[in-house]
Amino acid sequence: MNRRQYLTRAGTGVGTLTLLAGCLGDLTGSETDGEVADRTGERALDRATGKLNEAALALQVNDDAIDDPEEIEFDPAKPNGLIDDAREYLETAAAELADDRQADVDGLETYADILEGLVIVTDAITDETLEDDIDDVAAAIGGDGDLDSAAGAVDERTATLATAQTRHDEAAADFEAFEKARFEELARI
Repeated sequence: MNRRQYLTRAGTGVGTLTLLAGCLGDLTGSETDGEVADRTGERALDRATGKLNEAALALQVNDDAIDDPEEIEFDPAKPNGLIDDAREYLETAAAELADDRQADVDGLETYADILEGLVIVTDAITDETLEDDIDDVAAAIGGDGDLDSAAGAVDERTATLATAQTRHDEAAADFEAFEKARFEELARI
Protein backbone atom coordinates (compact mmCIF):
# COMPACT_ATOMS: atom_id res chain seq x y z
CA MET A 1 0.00 0.00 0.00
CA ASN A 2 1.18 3.46 -0.84
CA ARG A 3 -0.63 5.38 1.87
CA ARG A 4 2.20 7.80 2.48
CA GLN A 5 2.40 8.77 -1.17
CA TYR A 6 -1.38 9.15 -1.38
CA LEU A 7 -1.52 11.31 1.76
CA THR A 8 1.39 13.42 0.55
CA ARG A 9 -0.26 14.06 -2.81
CA ALA A 10 -3.67 14.70 -1.23
CA GLY A 11 -2.13 16.99 1.37
CA THR A 12 -0.29 18.99 -1.28
CA GLY A 13 -3.51 19.47 -3.22
CA VAL A 14 -5.46 20.55 -0.15
CA GLY A 15 -2.70 22.91 0.94
CA THR A 16 -2.61 24.54 -2.48
CA LEU A 17 -6.39 24.81 -2.56
CA THR A 18 -6.60 26.47 0.87
CA LEU A 19 -3.82 28.87 -0.06
CA LEU A 20 -5.66 29.86 -3.21
CA ALA A 21 -8.90 30.24 -1.28
CA GLY A 22 -7.19 32.71 1.04
CA CYS A 23 -7.37 30.55 4.13
CA LEU A 24 -3.66 30.36 4.83
CA GLY A 25 -2.41 33.63 3.56
CA ASP A 26 -2.51 36.34 0.94
CA LEU A 27 -1.43 36.10 -2.62
CA THR A 28 1.27 38.55 -3.49
CA GLY A 29 -0.10 41.86 -4.60
CA SER A 30 -3.53 41.42 -2.98
CA GLU A 31 -4.91 44.11 -0.74
CA THR A 32 -6.63 43.39 2.56
CA ASP A 33 -6.97 46.94 3.77
CA GLY A 34 -10.66 47.16 2.74
CA GLU A 35 -13.21 47.72 5.47
CA VAL A 36 -15.84 45.13 6.15
CA ALA A 37 -19.34 46.59 6.22
CA ASP A 38 -21.17 46.48 9.53
CA ARG A 39 -24.23 44.29 9.00
CA THR A 40 -25.67 44.60 12.50
CA GLY A 41 -28.71 46.54 11.30
CA GLU A 42 -29.36 44.19 8.37
CA ARG A 43 -29.10 41.15 10.61
CA ALA A 44 -31.43 42.70 13.18
CA LEU A 45 -33.96 43.52 10.45
CA ASP A 46 -33.78 39.96 9.10
CA ARG A 47 -34.17 38.48 12.58
CA ALA A 48 -37.13 40.75 13.33
CA THR A 49 -38.80 39.61 10.12
CA GLY A 50 -38.22 35.99 11.06
CA LYS A 51 -39.62 36.43 14.57
CA LEU A 52 -42.71 38.21 13.23
CA ASN A 53 -43.29 35.43 10.73
CA GLU A 54 -42.98 32.87 13.53
CA ALA A 55 -45.54 34.87 15.54
CA ALA A 56 -47.92 34.84 12.56
CA LEU A 57 -47.52 31.08 12.29
CA ALA A 58 -48.26 30.72 16.01
CA LEU A 59 -51.64 32.37 15.34
CA GLN A 60 -52.60 29.70 12.84
CA VAL A 61 -55.57 27.55 13.85
CA ASN A 62 -55.98 23.96 12.72
CA ASP A 63 -58.85 23.68 10.20
CA ASP A 64 -60.35 20.75 12.15
CA ALA A 65 -60.50 22.88 15.30
CA ILE A 66 -62.69 25.48 13.59
CA ASP A 67 -65.41 22.84 13.22
CA ASP A 68 -65.09 21.97 16.91
CA PRO A 69 -64.34 25.20 18.86
CA GLU A 70 -63.82 23.29 22.10
CA GLU A 71 -60.68 21.81 20.55
CA ILE A 72 -59.07 25.22 19.97
CA GLU A 73 -56.23 25.85 22.38
CA PHE A 74 -54.47 29.17 22.19
CA ASP A 75 -51.70 30.47 24.41
CA PRO A 76 -50.93 34.13 23.70
CA ALA A 77 -47.56 33.86 25.46
CA LYS A 78 -45.81 32.30 22.45
CA PRO A 79 -46.75 34.87 19.78
CA ASN A 80 -46.41 37.73 22.29
CA GLY A 81 -42.90 36.57 23.19
CA LEU A 82 -41.94 36.38 19.52
CA ILE A 83 -43.37 39.85 18.88
CA ASP A 84 -41.41 41.22 21.86
CA ASP A 85 -38.22 39.64 20.51
CA ALA A 86 -38.92 41.15 17.09
CA ARG A 87 -39.43 44.60 18.60
CA GLU A 88 -36.01 44.36 20.27
CA TYR A 89 -34.44 43.51 16.92
CA LEU A 90 -36.33 46.40 15.32
CA GLU A 91 -34.90 48.80 17.91
CA THR A 92 -31.41 47.62 16.98
CA ALA A 93 -32.19 47.90 13.27
CA ALA A 94 -33.56 51.43 13.70
CA ALA A 95 -30.39 52.50 15.50
CA GLU A 96 -27.98 50.81 13.08
CA LEU A 97 -29.52 51.26 9.63
CA ALA A 98 -29.27 54.32 7.42
CA ASP A 99 -32.22 56.66 7.03
CA ASP A 100 -33.15 55.14 3.68
CA ARG A 101 -34.01 51.85 5.45
CA GLN A 102 -36.18 53.36 8.19
CA ALA A 103 -39.28 52.78 6.06
CA ASP A 104 -38.55 49.05 6.27
CA VAL A 105 -38.26 49.26 10.06
CA ASP A 106 -41.51 51.24 10.23
CA GLY A 107 -43.24 48.68 8.01
CA LEU A 108 -42.19 45.84 10.28
CA GLU A 109 -43.32 47.84 13.32
CA THR A 110 -46.74 48.10 11.67
CA TYR A 111 -46.70 44.36 11.01
CA ALA A 112 -45.88 43.79 14.71
CA ASP A 113 -48.83 46.03 15.67
CA ILE A 114 -51.13 44.04 13.37
CA LEU A 115 -50.00 40.74 14.87
CA GLU A 116 -50.32 42.10 18.39
CA GLY A 117 -53.92 43.09 17.67
CA LEU A 118 -54.66 39.66 16.25
CA VAL A 119 -53.21 37.99 19.35
CA ILE A 120 -55.60 40.02 21.53
CA VAL A 121 -58.57 39.14 19.32
CA THR A 122 -57.64 35.46 19.14
CA ASP A 123 -57.15 35.27 22.89
CA ALA A 124 -60.53 36.92 23.53
CA ILE A 125 -62.51 34.64 21.26
CA THR A 126 -60.76 31.40 22.22
CA ASP A 127 -61.03 31.96 25.97
CA GLU A 128 -62.07 28.62 27.45
CA THR A 129 -64.07 30.28 30.23
CA LEU A 130 -66.32 32.17 27.81
CA GLU A 131 -68.72 29.23 27.49
CA ASP A 132 -68.88 28.86 31.28
CA ASP A 133 -69.82 32.53 31.64
CA ILE A 134 -72.55 32.11 29.04
CA ASP A 135 -73.92 29.12 30.99
CA ASP A 136 -73.84 31.13 34.25
CA VAL A 137 -75.71 34.02 32.65
CA ALA A 138 -78.31 31.68 31.14
CA ALA A 139 -78.79 30.02 34.54
CA ALA A 140 -79.18 33.40 36.26
CA ILE A 141 -81.76 34.50 33.71
CA GLY A 142 -83.61 31.23 34.25
CA GLY A 143 -83.67 31.87 37.99
CA ASP A 144 -81.09 29.21 38.91
CA GLY A 145 -78.06 31.46 39.40
CA ASP A 146 -76.70 34.65 40.94
CA LEU A 147 -77.86 37.68 38.92
CA ASP A 148 -75.16 40.00 40.31
CA SER A 149 -72.42 37.55 39.39
CA ALA A 150 -73.94 37.05 35.95
CA ALA A 151 -74.20 40.82 35.40
CA GLY A 152 -70.55 41.21 36.39
CA ALA A 153 -69.55 38.46 33.96
CA VAL A 154 -71.53 40.12 31.17
CA ASP A 155 -69.90 43.50 31.88
CA GLU A 156 -66.43 41.96 31.96
CA ARG A 157 -66.97 40.01 28.73
CA THR A 158 -68.49 43.03 27.02
CA ALA A 159 -65.41 45.10 27.89
CA THR A 160 -63.06 42.32 26.75
CA LEU A 161 -64.89 41.87 23.46
CA ALA A 162 -65.08 45.65 22.91
CA THR A 163 -61.31 45.87 23.36
CA ALA A 164 -60.86 42.96 20.97
CA GLN A 165 -63.16 44.64 18.43
CA THR A 166 -61.21 47.89 18.69
CA ARG A 167 -57.89 46.08 18.24
CA HIS A 168 -59.32 44.13 15.31
CA ASP A 169 -60.48 47.34 13.63
CA GLU A 170 -57.06 48.95 14.20
CA ALA A 171 -55.28 45.86 12.84
CA ALA A 172 -57.56 45.79 9.80
CA ALA A 173 -56.90 49.49 9.12
CA ASP A 174 -53.15 48.99 9.52
CA PHE A 175 -53.32 46.00 7.19
CA GLU A 176 -55.13 48.02 4.53
CA ALA A 177 -52.43 50.71 4.69
CA PHE A 178 -49.61 48.17 4.89
CA GLU A 179 -47.11 48.05 2.01
CA LYS A 180 -47.60 44.38 1.21
CA ALA A 181 -45.27 44.32 -1.80
CA ARG A 182 -42.34 45.73 0.18
CA PHE A 183 -43.06 43.37 3.06
CA GLU A 184 -42.94 40.37 0.73
CA GLU A 185 -39.47 41.50 -0.32
CA LEU A 186 -38.41 41.66 3.33
CA ALA A 187 -40.15 38.45 4.42
CA ARG A 188 -38.01 36.00 2.42
CA ILE A 189 -39.37 32.80 3.98
